[in-house]
Amino acid sequence: MLCAKGLMQSIPYVGSSVRKLSNDEIREVYLLRSVLEPLAGRISASQITPDELRQLHALQEQLEAYGQKPISLETSKQMYQLNREFHMSMYRPCRMDRLIQMIDSLWDSIAYLRMRTAFNPKYPEQMQEEHRRYISLLEQKKGDDLARHLEENLRRHVGSFPANGSAVSTEEKAN
Repeated sequence: MLCAKGLMQSIPYVGSSVRKLSNDEIREVYLLRSVLEPLAGRISASQITPDELRQLHALQEQLEAYGQKPISLETSKQMYQLNREFHMSMYRPCRMDRLIQMIDSLWDSIAYLRMRTAFNPKYPEQMQEEHRRYISLLEQKKGDDLARHLEENLRRHVGSFPANGSAVSTEEKAN
């Protein structure tokens, strides 16, 4: 299944390994995310329920608690998983299953890169600040502003990759 999704490569008589991503492939994923996630966020802002907002607040509280812990492999994994769940919970209120599936698939394709980001000491504070802004905009039903912030954040990530397209292993390149 992972090979079919392009996340692993199988080498006959050798075994399987995490597939190396080129900078161009990583950039493509972020460009697609920078279109799809703002769309989902914009629609979600007009449809999100009080219960869904409470769920986002609860996830944010968990993330902030993890952000206070020393950085470790386990903490990084938990923060990545909570961050992903936060974003998917922010997009699900758009009620567009195919859109959510596409976004989820894009997250799958760069999961290892994103998890490595959690080892950056500035990551928890930056993420928490972004999430607070997202929640505030959702509460105010400001879908256009939310979409703009999501797009800016994702485009910042796109700009962090060299333009030469040289191959980057998911084990070698963080965010």
